[in-house]
Amino acid sequence: MASASAATHRTLVVANRTAGTPLLLQEVGRRAVLEPTAFVLLIPDVSSKKAADWTLSEALKSLRRAARGPTGHLAIDVEGLVGGADPFESIERTLAEPASTTS
Repeated sequence: MASASAATHRTLVVANRTAGTPLLLQEVGRRAVLEPTAFVLLIPDVSSKKAADWTLSEALKSLRRAARGPTGHLAIDVEGLVGGADPFESIERTLAEPASTTS
């Protein structure tokens, strides 16, 4: 994720299947239009690819498309992370970390 300036709002999206739902994607687009927003998508770690609802790559494609806004022309700042074994610890760790420089 690009370095977030003080004027950039940072939004953590913790989702699995819901990350691809129209309602969530509409909300991402709405927030992206309202103010510069850096999105961090945190999806659960699963032990088997068969148990996964989708891959991080697929989830990021959908979220990035939504973050471009209705015209598709907004600059985007979307990072994806796979959580650890404990979902709550993954959320705490993600919130404690400063914005990173990878996407």
